[in-house]
Amino acid sequence: MTRHSAAGPAAWTTRVVSALTIAFGLCAAGVFAQDKPLTINERQYFEKRGLNVLVFTNEYNGMFFDEKTAGIELIHHGVRTATGGAVRLSPTPEQWDQIPKVADRKVDPKTNTIEVRLRYEAFDFDSRLVVTPDGAGFKVAVYLDKPVPADLEGRAGLNLEFRPSRYWERTYMMDGKPGIFPRYPAGPTTSLPPEKKIRQFEGHSTFDLHGHKDYIEALPVAVGQTIVIAPEDPERHVTIRSRSGALQLLDGRNLAQNGWYVVRTLLATKTTGKVAEWSVEPHTIPGWTRTPVIGFSQVGYHPSQPKRAVIELDANDKPLPTASLIEIRPDGKPVEKVKVKVEPWGKYLHYSYVVADFSSVRDPGLYLIRYGTQKTGSFPIATDVYERVWHPTLDVFFPVQMDHMFVNEGYRVWHGAAHLDDAVQAPLNEQTSTSRAGRTR
Repeated sequence: MTRHSAAGPAAWTTRVVSALTIAFGLCAAGVFAQDKPLTINERQYFEKRGLNVLVFTNEYNGMFFDEKTAGIELIHHGVRTATGGAVRLSPTPEQWDQIPKVADRKVDPKTNTIEVRLRYEAFDFDSRLVVTPDGAGFKVAVYLDKPVPADLEGRAGLNLEFRPSRYWERTYMMDGKPGIFPRYPAGPTTSLPPEKKIRQFEGHSTFDLHGHKDYIEALPVAVGQTIVIAPEDPERHVTIRSRSGALQLLDGRNLAQNGWYVVRTLLATKTTGKVAEWSVEPHTIPGWTRTPVIGFSQVGYHPSQPKRAVIELDANDKPLPTASLIEIRPDGKPVEKVKVKVEPWGKYLHYSYVVADFSSVRDPGLYLIRYGTQKTGSFPIATDVYERVWHPTLDVFFPVQMDHMFVNEGYRVWHGAAHLDDAVQAPLNEQTSTSRAGRTR
């Protein structure tokens, strides 16, 4: 059945034209926002609304090489989703795999370029990592003045690691062929003889407790020239196009508990100059603003102590004038106890901060803080609020963090008795260290 607007065909046509105009306007605004280039800010990393790209702003510290805090890193809609972008010698780097040292780092705001010279001392192997804006994303290229050493041919590659918890059960497309990021480690592996393994830091081995001379290496889950990651999720959508060798997608969790999803391209061998190049486009939401984060005492407060909530705001956000303390009554009814003025504190690194002071409230009870549409979890104000709160820290947190304790609570084993030899006195004049995944040497 055909239905007509009561206002007549002319009004219906006007509404359709208006809707199409708005839709095309939104599309144009989206394209404009997507095309806005990254620029280097005063903190020496690339920035635009919804995206920050760090290029060795942090360096690996030389002890726990899998710490996921260095190389090229993506802060995508306020969340660090990718890290470890660098020339690496393993498909899915582990704890003791060698890392490149930063020999030199140049930041040039005039050309909008960050260049890092990386060096593997053990192989006399230098490379230059050059990152520049490219359309709505960035381009990363690897340059060599000398060819890849023979020992590293087919081993040295450009890697970027994606955080599994932000992508599992989302999809990817490699050259148009779809796949799903698994929640649990999955994917092919191969067994290789020990002489194929790149020597790990100071002779450590992450595979020498398994009773086998061979070691396991992850194989690609998918291979192609273009990978589209999480196209269904506007906050996590990333496209990577290789302008050189094939892209490989690997699941690093097959080898290590803290392994991530890895995108990798092998460096071209027996040549110099540009040996790898990617175009990376982390898609951004037009006009995106990070949700405010309210910092407060989740334990609660003593009636007589200061009660200040610190509210972290996106750099593009404008502070609201007030925040409210809401009392939760026994019948579940929320009642505004007090509304206070929000005072500016200032900027720290990437964010702005404001403070809401509720110290005037001393009545015992159950409360929460409301700032705009954001609400905290509930917390008590009571004279005995700190009386027993330290018990879980002593009973569970400290033993687990000690990493040497067997922790058994009822039917649950929280932690095994690991690394009981860590405190054994080493012989004189001998260097020793312990791998979490290997044996003491």
